[in-house]
Amino acid sequence: MDIGQIAQLAAVLAQEGDKKAGGGILTLLLPLVLLGAVAYFLLIRPQQKQRQQHQELVSQLEPGDEVVTIGGIFGEIVEIDENRVTLEMYDGTQIEFLRTAISRKVAPEREETSDDQEPEDDGDTTGAVTGSGGDKGTKGKPDSSEAEAAEKAEGKPDEKSGK
Repeated sequence: MDIGQIAQLAAVLAQEGDKKAGGGILTLLLPLVLLGAVAYFLLIRPQQKQRQQHQELVSQLEPGDEVVTIGGIFGEIVEIDENRVTLEMYDGTQIEFLRTAISRKVAPEREETSDDQEPEDDGDTTGAVTGSGGDKGTKGKPDSSEAEAAEKAEGKPDEKSGK
């Protein structure tokens, strides 16, 4: 088949499709309506929700809140007026920002002491230090199974069995 025959076949199929569909306007509008619905639910609506959440955050700001600006600057709110916020950095410097430049509030960090922290569980319930000389806590000494293997290779008698 050459290009001319393919074009003729496409034209015939298009004419038959128009006869079966009962009109070309509905077939043209339906994909556009579906595309508009998909764009609304995937692009427009989430952006509106995010903007609404940001407006709520900005309206609830109070002096003493720790925040992060859209530029990544951390600080504590010292003063607030209608459009401006004054932040104090950790070194005492105060900077003035637009209220809308606040990106998010910083959750207060929990101060943990060493008594509150539990040691990490490595799955070993025996409490024995295992591994070769490179492991933490062995101070370059091989574990007992490696020492026994080395002694057998050298021909030394085994302390446990006396052989």
